[in-house]
Amino acid sequence: MKLGGIIVGLLILGLIMGPQAVQAATTDKTEDIAGALKTAPQGGKVDGYFKTGQILNNSAKVVNTGREDGTQAVQLTDGGYNELGTIWTTDAAKMDLSQDQTASMWLYTGNKGVYSGDGMAFVLQNGGIDASAVDTSDTKQPVPAVGETLGVWGYDANSKFSLGRDAQGLVKTGIQKSWALEFDTFSNEGVPPLYGDSPADINMKWKDYFSNSAHLANQFDVDVPKMHIASAYPGDAGAYDVSGKDFSWGWPFRHNSHYSYAKLRHQGIIFREHGSYQLLGTGHWQHLTLSWDALSESMKYTFDDKDPDNGTPRKGYSATVRIDKTKLGLAKNGSQKVRWGFTGTTGNATGNTETNLVIFEQVPSLVNVDATASLKDMTSNQAITQASDVVNAGDRLHLDYHLRYVSGREPWKDIQAKLELPKNIQFNSAKITYANGNSQNITDLISANKTGELNQQLDSLSTTNLNATISLSGIAVSGGERVIPATNSSFTGTNAIAQADLTGVQVDENDQTVRDIRPMM
Repeated sequence: MKLGGIIVGLLILGLIMGPQAVQAATTDKTEDIAGALKTAPQGGKVDGYFKTGQILNNSAKVVNTGREDGTQAVQLTDGGYNELGTIWTTDAAKMDLSQDQTASMWLYTGNKGVYSGDGMAFVLQNGGIDASAVDTSDTKQPVPAVGETLGVWGYDANSKFSLGRDAQGLVKTGIQKSWALEFDTFSNEGVPPLYGDSPADINMKWKDYFSNSAHLANQFDVDVPKMHIASAYPGDAGAYDVSGKDFSWGWPFRHNSHYSYAKLRHQGIIFREHGSYQLLGTGHWQHLTLSWDALSESMKYTFDDKDPDNGTPRKGYSATVRIDKTKLGLAKNGSQKVRWGFTGTTGNATGNTETNLVIFEQVPSLVNVDATASLKDMTSNQAITQASDVVNAGDRLHLDYHLRYVSGREPWKDIQAKLELPKNIQFNSAKITYANGNSQNITDLISANKTGELNQQLDSLSTTNLNATISLSGIAVSGGERVIPATNSSFTGTNAIAQADLTGVQVDENDQTVRDIRPMM
């Protein structure tokens, strides 16, 4: 992130994505957006739950991805200069922090590599849809702030607040009563080195550096000198350090100088220790899962935890922070609902820019759902829990997909099950059962299936029909491969998407006898 007239480059530390080169291939902004939308992962429609912020020159908008399933994306910036985009949930779609919540989404932070800037932020805020960071350089007509602020943090224009060591003044320019998780594609760490020369020479370098106005207000990330993800409270004085730097030199320290700048006190930092891979600006979609624990009042965020090509899970990078709800303006015995959304900015005309896009899988408070898969060897009466487990060819296997409606203000509706059926299992029966007592036999669909993929429409799940189970029975066969590979199945509704992964299992060819082919339904 980079302030005002200073440009934001890209989080260049390639965190999680795996082996991607430090500098992503770049294209012009039109090609970048078109390419991103063409490769967009599956998500939901969002135009009914979000509104663009009521600020000057807001660059945010909802766009169609072109996918047949109707997936929409929030476009915060389009790769132009000095852009600020904000988008917030409607009153009806606020997040209720009195209950556990899950939000999942895909982020696209452009393809500019080290030339990216500035980044985006996920924000919880207890205000209106006109909330944004504010540039108070012109006291008569403050305007929304871009650059280093990411549209959410306080704006230390020309170091005006750090010069006066005025943390409270700086706080007033950030979004009030808020918590933000930043995806910072440019590290604002602009200070000279503190080694290699005499104290007097070092002081002179600092004096020369800060005498250049282009170097002012470019120190937010001094303590995190790399591309990063982190969180803090934009409207709280504790989030900022305006103490600057003091120098004393000469014997016995007869000379003193002070240099003023503001730092952000980052919490829950995620970055890559070595710079051989990128964290953001990779030209790829990257997945984010946010999990709110109401009891501990903590937020866990996990980045890059799914493969964008097939949606299969991977470990990703996580951090957990406790959120003080009083800093969001929430009273202990009052409403626990907060507005949430995204902000994003780019740099000025002489610096770095990026395209920022978001696709939502699960919107908190709207619908909270989950899905799991389990496989059991009925012959040996053993659950299959890891890829090293072994079944005999001919063993009777039972596979369940469990879908659960946890909470929400809407039913989970229009659910399309897309099952990746495990290879080397000869299925002979299948049915769907619901919590409300309804059931459906789909054995004929299994028998006729030749593709290894089953698509089936499911009934809506809600508070009156909390779960559904798809049960399949079959026989393990070796197929000459001695393994049943892992699979990933998806359950896509119009307002939420869930996935269920099934571990692989080894098949022992020693016993080819089919012991019992009766259905286990």
